[in-house]
Amino acid sequence: MRATTRPRRDDAGRPGRCRVRGEVKRCSLGTMVVRRTRRGFTLTELMVVVAIVGILAALGVAGIRSHLTKSRSGEAMSMIQAIRAAQERYRAESGAYLDVSGTGLSDTIWFPEGRTPDASRVAWGAAAPTVTSSRWALLGVRAPGEGIRFIYMTRAGPAGTLVNDKVRFARTETATAFTTVPTQDWYVVEARGDTDGDGEEIYFVASSFSPDLVTLGSD
Repeated sequence: MRATTRPRRDDAGRPGRCRVRGEVKRCSLGTMVVRRTRRGFTLTELMVVVAIVGILAALGVAGIRSHLTKSRSGEAMSMIQAIRAAQERYRAESGAYLDVSGTGLSDTIWFPEGRTPDASRVAWGAAAPTVTSSRWALLGVRAPGEGIRFIYMTRAGPAGTLVNDKVRFARTETATAFTTVPTQDWYVVEARGDTDGDGEEIYFVASSFSPDLVTLGSD
């Protein structure tokens, strides 16, 4: 688009002279005309914009997914700490940790029983009383009112009993404690989940051998 103006005339009626520099037109009698032109985006500029938008969208999706995973994993971390505290209370009262999830040291029973973890929530408890559910009640563990996504176990044994290698353990600076006979009473707590329902499970593990909480796998 080109903006124009009519040049002024001098006293004799003659038009003033004008000079054009770039987008500015100056006339001898003081008239100034600015020429404006419309310019579209080039293909390269459009491609750069599209690429930037795509990168920002990818970062946004990754951030949302990470936030959802952390918020869902918060349940497991909170429950594990509650179970650890319950084991310590039980030992202070009875003199030993409670092997809630095992029959001897041969099998591990996850709780709630019969559940495969997924993105849905279920109530903490059992449809009918079982040996495992009665042990959880004895330990005094409570779950959030809105239900849980993970399943849980806690194994325990006295000093002198070998930790069963069928259970996943937190292998930290005390890794040898899992391959040798413990010299002290012990317990292990584990949460197992698949909060996004993609079939890839994540494990959170804690034990009396270490204060650490270890994550195994990815969700």
